[in-house]
Amino acid sequence: MKKTVTVLFFILMLTVTATAGDFGFVFDGIETNPEFLFDFFPTYYRLGVSYSGLEVIDGNLTELILIGRGGYGHTKLWTDAAGAPVDPASVDIESEGFRDLQSYNNVLLGADIRFQQFLNPAVRVPRGNLAVYAQYGISWMHPLENGTGSYGLDGDATAYPDRSGAVWNELAIGGFLDAVEKGVFPRGYRGEVTATFAPGFFANSLAGYTNYSLIEASFISYFPVFSQSRADGLNLFALYLANRLAGNIVLGDAVPQREQKPVSLGTLMRGFEKNSYGTMYNAVNNFEVRLAGPELFLKDLYPRVNVFFDMGVYAGRYLNSTYSDSGILASAGFEAALTIFNFLSLGYRGAYALKGANMAGVPYTGSIMIDLQF
Repeated sequence: MKKTVTVLFFILMLTVTATAGDFGFVFDGIETNPEFLFDFFPTYYRLGVSYSGLEVIDGNLTELILIGRGGYGHTKLWTDAAGAPVDPASVDIESEGFRDLQSYNNVLLGADIRFQQFLNPAVRVPRGNLAVYAQYGISWMHPLENGTGSYGLDGDATAYPDRSGAVWNELAIGGFLDAVEKGVFPRGYRGEVTATFAPGFFANSLAGYTNYSLIEASFISYFPVFSQSRADGLNLFALYLANRLAGNIVLGDAVPQREQKPVSLGTLMRGFEKNSYGTMYNAVNNFEVRLAGPELFLKDLYPRVNVFFDMGVYAGRYLNSTYSDSGILASAGFEAALTIFNFLSLGYRGAYALKGANMAGVPYTGSIMIDLQF
């Protein structure tokens, strides 16, 4: 209980946005490490500042955003030394020897600088906003040996060109349309498209080797069903539907593990291990029925329970390998969480794999969830 209170207090402090004139504090995310404090305390942070004192287009908001990234990371692989997917039936995934082979810790540092231009009249709280952006990022990863070694640190592992560490540069361009009315009873939609480029000639062979391009797209929508408020204006309960459709295409022969994890189908779905099913082409639909409320003394601080159904497809080569595969995954389950200012959800998730095999070898899995809101 003390650990829960400590983490909640810490996250609450971080999610408060402080502004001073044209400057603002930006909290871009956190990650935990399963080998540190039971995978419950954040060990990696993305924090920064924004500046909105510029006005490139009269009456429209222009932002410069600087994000610093750093901490103690953890990589867990579901591919072997050649980059082919691990067959859970052929290994003892609970054994210490296999855990050493599949995982390692790392030191991570990086920074992003983004220029973001809104194309409609400026408003401080984005709602119905159309914007385009360009971003430069630099990342450094230094692996730390774990036990008897890992596939990802094997000097002969051609599937892991970052096995001895890596520095890589990337450029991204994109745009989004945000028409979401946030709160305990959200409604509206948000769509975003991003293209990221990290070719080898971007000085990406100075340490390790990086060479890839990525196109991502997502569309999130909320459909209100019923809501009831208390006399003091706080919400008593709300019932609504939420849906996210997302997909990505990854091209290139040297994709760092840090960049593979967010776009793998196993990460985009529930009920499957993060960083599993990491192929060139992925698409997923996440559907939820949510019951939220009541708001607890503060607006936008409330518990919620939801049931979900996820379905996704994967195809093409496993990244950095010659092994190809395709298939369909499906899962269903529930989440019970505390939602903090429509930004972060902290709770428990139970998921059942309906189609496709997870690496645990059993259909049902349960886990603590610390997720940025979708």
